[in-house]
Amino acid sequence: METAFINARRSFKIFWREMSWEMRRIIPAHDMNVELGHDIIQSDRVH
Repeated sequence: METAFINARRSFKIFWREMSWEMRRIIPAHDMNVELGHDIIQSDRVH
């Protein structure tokens, strides 16, 4: 049990580092896609 606890604490830093990188990478691209998609829909309705 103690070994599992030690291993979990070691990998926890790696887990949060990877999660923070994913949030920086995925969310801004998603926001950009939503904004561009919204503009395309609006421009289609004008014509």
